[in-house]
Amino acid sequence: MTIIVASLFLPYQPQFEVDDDELLQTLDDSVVDIDPEQLTRLRSASPALNQDIRNKSQDSLLENYTLPRIKSATAIDQLMSSDEFMKNLTANASNANTPKHRKPFYRIGGASAAPGAGAGSQQQPLQQPVPGNAAKNSSVENFFSAYNSNSATSLMDLPQGGNPHAPLGIAAPVAAPPGDSTASLLKNVNRSLLKHSILNKHSMSSGNVPTLKDGRPPTIVTPRSRAAQQPQQRRPPSQPAQTQPQKKVGDEETPTGDLHYNVPKFGGFSKKNLDLKLKIKSANPQAASQELFKKIPWKIVDTIKGNGSLKNAINQALDEETIKESVQWVGTMGLPTDEIPEEVLTEIQHTLTDQYGCHAILPDDFVFDGGYHNFCKQIMWPTFHYQIPDNPNMKAFDTHSWGQYVKLNEMVAQQILAQYKVGDTVWIHDYHLMLVPRMVRRELPDARIGFFLHVSFPSSEVFRCLAERETILDGILGANFVAFQTQEYLRHFLQTCNRILMADVTVPDREIEYNGQITCVKSIPIGIDPFSLQLQVIKDERVANWRQLIRERWGGVKLIVCRDQLDRIRGLIKKLLSFEQFLKDNPDYFGKVTLLQICIGKENDMDLKRQIMLIIDRINSLAPLHIGASPPVVFLHQDLDFEQYLALNCEAEMFWVNSLREGMNLTCHEFIVSTIEKNAPLMISEFTGSASLLRQGAVLINPWDIKDVSLKIKVCLEASPVKKKYRWKKMMKSIISNDSESWIKLNFQNIYSTWEYTQERTTVAKFSYENLLRDYNKTSKQFFLFKVSQPPTSHMIKVLGDLASKNIVYVINSFSKSIMEILYNRVPNLGLIAENGAYVKVDGQKWHNMVDQIDWKNEAVKIFDDKVERLPGSYYKISESMIRFHTENAEDQDRVASVVGDAIAHINTVFSESDIHAYVHNNVVYVQQMGLSLTAIKFLFRYYNSATVPAATDDDVAAGSAPVQTAEEVEEGKSQTPIDFACITGSTSPIIEPVFNFVKEEMEQEHLQCGHTVVYGNVTSTNALEHVNGLNGLFNILQKLSKV
Repeated sequence: MTIIVASLFLPYQPQFEVDDDELLQTLDDSVVDIDPEQLTRLRSASPALNQDIRNKSQDSLLENYTLPRIKSATAIDQLMSSDEFMKNLTANASNANTPKHRKPFYRIGGASAAPGAGAGSQQQPLQQPVPGNAAKNSSVENFFSAYNSNSATSLMDLPQGGNPHAPLGIAAPVAAPPGDSTASLLKNVNRSLLKHSILNKHSMSSGNVPTLKDGRPPTIVTPRSRAAQQPQQRRPPSQPAQTQPQKKVGDEETPTGDLHYNVPKFGGFSKKNLDLKLKIKSANPQAASQELFKKIPWKIVDTIKGNGSLKNAINQALDEETIKESVQWVGTMGLPTDEIPEEVLTEIQHTLTDQYGCHAILPDDFVFDGGYHNFCKQIMWPTFHYQIPDNPNMKAFDTHSWGQYVKLNEMVAQQILAQYKVGDTVWIHDYHLMLVPRMVRRELPDARIGFFLHVSFPSSEVFRCLAERETILDGILGANFVAFQTQEYLRHFLQTCNRILMADVTVPDREIEYNGQITCVKSIPIGIDPFSLQLQVIKDERVANWRQLIRERWGGVKLIVCRDQLDRIRGLIKKLLSFEQFLKDNPDYFGKVTLLQICIGKENDMDLKRQIMLIIDRINSLAPLHIGASPPVVFLHQDLDFEQYLALNCEAEMFWVNSLREGMNLTCHEFIVSTIEKNAPLMISEFTGSASLLRQGAVLINPWDIKDVSLKIKVCLEASPVKKKYRWKKMMKSIISNDSESWIKLNFQNIYSTWEYTQERTTVAKFSYENLLRDYNKTSKQFFLFKVSQPPTSHMIKVLGDLASKNIVYVINSFSKSIMEILYNRVPNLGLIAENGAYVKVDGQKWHNMVDQIDWKNEAVKIFDDKVERLPGSYYKISESMIRFHTENAEDQDRVASVVGDAIAHINTVFSESDIHAYVHNNVVYVQQMGLSLTAIKFLFRYYNSATVPAATDDDVAAGSAPVQTAEEVEEGKSQTPIDFACITGSTSPIIEPVFNFVKEEMEQEHLQCGHTVVYGNVTSTNALEHVNGLNGLFNILQKLSKV
């Protein structure tokens, strides 16, 4: 057997690498994306670029400078490697030639900038602690350089001189609306930084630049997506480029435009490479790119996208043999494919399948861009995190994005079907593939399917804003088992299914019954491997080296470390505002504490980054002039090597997560494991999934309460060692208990057990009179229960009378006690169970009360009054133990589903802490105490299996106390002839299904010799073991038995 893991991104992907100088010079950024760091090295080596800089004035360069089109919008922040950044971070801040009184300044990106540093500024060389990086620049300007407050009192008047040692990284210019004075100020700051960068690029380029032969690593290139083009222009059949007459660069284009060549802004390629460039370019740009990617070598590497925690957990489970089965992956390669020739794609697919167990689907760029970037990232992601997209300029709501999302899910489902064999387990992951479970279920009704949602699940009020809400929920419910990160997300899902689909939800058992199928749900938080990580923290020499350098650089300064994606749900703005409030309230902390905010991911929201930069500038400007070179805030849009990140965690005095909404933040789990020596506090938003797991030891905050958060910063920084140790131990125990191994085990245990339970419910045999008669004859005390929802016919009355004359016979339905007596008073010795188990009439005596909660009705009536007002024609009926809400006469039938869903969700939310539950059956909403039918049957079995049962008095019934014996009393007076035969019949419903299951358990425990559970009508999933077509067919069979 095999486990098929479906995730949008495979754990491995191809990487194209150019290691040939001639081919490297032909690369065109309209065809490929180039790795940012290597693009910088390539551009800096261009003689034409350097000559152009020498021939232009500074101002003209600044006005006309265009950033290279590179891999991501944030690449300008990523021009410095993580090693180079860490050298800056751990550099000695003091400098003999630096004035003592300097005003600290912040830096955006992975590089340093000294706005006030002139050509005479001296930099201290940095020592590289990790061997093997000698090729990298070992003399990079101090990240925390500051300008002289005496000579530069205004940011507008920053010096213009260049520093020959300054790096290439600069703060990206930020667009601002007209009249924005703060943005204008920021623009001038960026203009100055940009001017420094251009000049410094010239000075750095004047030296010797390493070539490929000198050991420079190959350049990584990625195909450029063609999603914006017309469909007919994407992925044409691979064909050789047409031969074109070559022209010189200065010549005009032909009338047909067949020959096209863009000269780079600051110069072109050398003459010896021009012919190769022209040869690759052609009338068909995709033919040119396909010709190019035929020549570029590739290899398989770990993907930088996708869910790393999922991959790590599965790999660990395979290594430790927690998973015995083989694992196969299904997903995309995570890069544009239209530019890659079919034969190359085929070869990549075969390599992934044969060597890595990965089965890649190949959506064209249009489908992937619409399904992932548009629908997933611009609609699903913000909605699931309570940020409903309402930007009128956004095109993500166009119909095509949903269509491409469906297409993407269909392709994944088809690949699963192609790989599936009987007995395999399908495990589908995250919001990208919510339709896949149902798509697979339609083709494989008996498949074992699980689904795990890694992100948060919103409340029903938010989820219902999605136009395709019903389809998405139905897609998820195609799985046997669905798991969420927290109980809160699970509760939201149950309420949403209850409200939107009107699915029946059993809260204690965490089951959802929808269209005859049962889906079990549970919360299982994902985790990390704390022991392996702790070993790396203790044993890894690279971590130790970086820790030593950080201690030397930051002695006496408390580091608050944060690491987040650069998006709005992380609460970055509110975090900075809280830290600003903390410094205003505690000015003595200036120079003693630094907030290090590391941001990773693409920069898709320039307005967000502009706001962040302005707040940081304002905070850092608050610092007194005498503080020195340690700014209050350091902001880095640059990820680090993992060893460097661990070193920062080990030396941090506090870790801060301020997310406005987040699934499970494993970053803080890594921090807790890393801070084994310092036991530094964790301050985490209560709206983060990890907060529910770590609440006993973490300091919980409401990110919207800026004042309270600022107060808790001080609490964390001033916590005593004893208190920190106590809190850390609480969190560490929770992380160990909920590690990745536990997550894997619990998911598969629940997938398997739920599937077995579902199989039992769907295995229903035909009701056989011969088997019934055989068991009836070999037993001595028979019990019959009929669930009959409609008034009985004369035929039914006769059969019931015949059976009741020789056996114990009961009828159960939702009618009141008085109606039940009227309908069945012609049948002697017939037992009655009214209002779905609330009241039991035994042997024609008084009614016994099974209900212990009746004080809820007044509150429920208020809710239904509101629904009746909203839906004219609807009405409700109040019985002794239940309320029924009817909508069959509603004037606006189109609104019935919405009102009914709201009513169910409202009732179940209000009474979530009690046993009161609302459900729909035969288009009627019932509100009643749960489990009454099962309570009634257990009472009857105790009654008939015991010697005596005290009769109920009028006072008992009025007070609502049922004369039920305790288990000890029943055992002491046990009857010599207990019930040894039971036949339970009825149409499937939340009332009779628990009774079916009870009989099955009694037989398994050998408390019952023979048991028959018979369901009639159309049914796809039930606990009953036998089936008959209709109620009349059932009574025809029982009529034969009554004559025996």
